[in-house]
Amino acid sequence: MKLILIIIFSVLFGSALAQEILEIKPRGSSVLIIAKDTLEVKNIGFPILKEKPIRGIYMNHQEFLYNKPRTVENFKVVKEKRFHKSWKGTYSFYPVKIKRSRKIRCWGFFDGNNFYVNHLDEYFPIEIIDSEFFFYAYGIPNYDFANVAAYTGTLLGGAVSIAATESAINKAKNQRVYYQFDPGTGRAKPKKLISEDGTVEH
Repeated sequence: MKLILIIIFSVLFGSALAQEILEIKPRGSSVLIIAKDTLEVKNIGFPILKEKPIRGIYMNHQEFLYNKPRTVENFKVVKEKRFHKSWKGTYSFYPVKIKRSRKIRCWGFFDGNNFYVNHLDEYFPIEIIDSEFFFYAYGIPNYDFANVAAYTGTLLGGAVSIAATESAINKAKNQRVYYQFDPGTGRAKPKKLISEDGTVEH
């Protein structure tokens, strides 16, 4: 039966995706749901949801999900004020090398109390609600929120499109967006755009 499942996944999604999915170990009534071109994984029970989180740096989303940070020492966390309109009064938290005081660029980190994820080279706290992952962060450069339902999601870890101009990035940083992180794809899908006065625009 397992061999048949491997063959089916390989044909439908390609060997790389099949291998990634087979590494996930469902438990109880866990279900894999395939929707459009995106694989959405619900209620999987990843180690990060079952074990005591290890303080450290994640270089990709798999390290986060499997509670396997690549760096667990020799860093501290510092904070800086944000100044964009929708973010005044909030802070960005950065992991920094202790000896060199140089910021560490990574997918995200756990500081011993909270999880953070990198979006546009700043870090935002992750909320875990009913075994699913959410966070507020900047918008997406050159993205039209009127088409949010058709969008497959943005890559995390600080990646910015080479087509994004400085103006587009600044516009995105003036937005406040609520995202849901899809552990099956490593992408974050915008759920709603919050305007400067706190109302929901989309």
